[in-house]
Amino acid sequence: MIIACLFLAAGNCVYAQSSPFLNTSAKQREQPKVRPGQLLVSLNEGVDANQLLGANEALVESYGLSVIKQVSKTMNIWLIGHSLNVSSSEVLEAFYRLPEVAVAQFNHVIKKRNDTVRPNDNLYNLQWQYNNTGGNGGVAGADISAELAWYITTGGVTPNGDTIVVAIIDDGLDTTLVDMAPNWWKNLNEVPNNGIDDDGNGFIDDYRGWNAYDGNDVIYSAFSWEAGGWHGSPVAGIVGAKGNDGVGVTGVNWNVKLMIIAGGGDEADALEAYEYALQNRKLYNATFGAKGAYVVSTNASWGIDGIFYTDAPLWCSFYDSLGAAGILNAGATVNDNWDVEVLGDMPTSCPSDYLVAVTNTKRNDEKETFAGYGEISIDLGAPGEDAYNVDVYSDYGAFGGTSGATPHVAGAIALLHSVPNQEFADYTAMHPDSAAVWVKRFILEGVDSNASLQNKSVTGGRLNLFGAIEKMYEYFPDLPLDTTPTVGINNVVLEGVSVYPNPASAEVIVELPYSDVVSIKVIGLDGKVAVDIFTASPMRFHHINIEPLALGVYVLQIENTSGAKAYQRIMKN
Repeated sequence: MIIACLFLAAGNCVYAQSSPFLNTSAKQREQPKVRPGQLLVSLNEGVDANQLLGANEALVESYGLSVIKQVSKTMNIWLIGHSLNVSSSEVLEAFYRLPEVAVAQFNHVIKKRNDTVRPNDNLYNLQWQYNNTGGNGGVAGADISAELAWYITTGGVTPNGDTIVVAIIDDGLDTTLVDMAPNWWKNLNEVPNNGIDDDGNGFIDDYRGWNAYDGNDVIYSAFSWEAGGWHGSPVAGIVGAKGNDGVGVTGVNWNVKLMIIAGGGDEADALEAYEYALQNRKLYNATFGAKGAYVVSTNASWGIDGIFYTDAPLWCSFYDSLGAAGILNAGATVNDNWDVEVLGDMPTSCPSDYLVAVTNTKRNDEKETFAGYGEISIDLGAPGEDAYNVDVYSDYGAFGGTSGATPHVAGAIALLHSVPNQEFADYTAMHPDSAAVWVKRFILEGVDSNASLQNKSVTGGRLNLFGAIEKMYEYFPDLPLDTTPTVGINNVVLEGVSVYPNPASAEVIVELPYSDVVSIKVIGLDGKVAVDIFTASPMRFHHINIEPLALGVYVLQIENTSGAKAYQRIMKN
């Protein structure tokens, strides 16, 4: 193996390992991502990284070097941090000049191989919305890339151990369905039929869910003339029919809890149904998970044709109340070929940040003709027409309309909360309201572009689960907290610094413990300095304008004249 020095256009030297078997005539490779401000360094036997840096003070001062941790004792490999405003290539070259260094390299981010996971449910081959092979008039690949997403997560719990719940507001559930039983949410903090609100959520005897029509937990009768759930059962099944159990079909989530709420006959019923979901999430937040439910999304596969949100201000504004607790809501548009902006629709004319408005696409990847559209109001399309899933009386069959499209999005919201991204999970725990907006952003930016939805929706695209997950990692790279540099020149830390608000959209305030002259840099995760400020006179409060910056994660570096530094990760939203 050969260690080679590759000079880039900028003149920096990057050391790379080459092989005599490397085909240099191969097609252009995608440039691998690296952790900014980090190097992996293998030292000669017996050399300690802390001692090495201590003996090279000039190098430490020039590049802001620090030892993060020892990675391997066997090969004496160390993870070294450096200042984000210097070139990693330059630091790499400097390390190679040290005789104690055997090998130095970037800390590359490992990429998933995009393996797919397919459940063993015996009717899964009929669920074209997850894996469209092009049969029966379909278009190969015209699906929501579920199998790619399932390689990463199949749902169920957050990285912090919260059991994820989706509220299905509809006509109830056929509770005899075998495919639904494992994922049916029950309120285990409520004693059934004792006439007492045991858990304090404001609802009495709500063990099985809630029926907003009758004020009880009989969720299998509702207003349907059948045993119950002729519409709600397939809606719930799309969100979370149990997957990989060898039976029937799977939902977007193989594992998730489905809170069944019978409601939506009129606005009063709908508001009470939403209230039930909201009170359970608020109780969960207030008790740190001891009571309530971690409701992350609701599904409304119903609405009112031909009215605008201004006609239903209470309904529309309720989405903001739900969002404040961390709930993002999916709403179906009208099953007719009209422009929502011109002819109206509720809920999908509502401009709340906490509502995702969904229209219907077919297996040939075209918008269903009789499905609403609107360049301002309708966010995206999702497979709905002939989407195969559960049916009542332990049967299976094709479902349809925007009623079938919308639960794919409600399910996507839940699936994203289960992605093993600790950085986003921790952010969600601290900021459930803005995290819900981020989830909406992941979904909308992760769509597959679709010609039939161009100029007829906000995104011009169809739901893509894997694309949404990729967007999450783009904005939240899941950098461990201990990889953010914590010491600066001469290993002096600037103590007592406060940074707020965080996240922020326009301005960040840096508060020092005493008036001081400082330089402040806002550094992107690519290592580029986006904002560079030097204060000429001592101040305690420093106002940093971040409004022009793109949305995402940045590192704030504060340094005083004596060289002491503080670092704080901030979020622009």
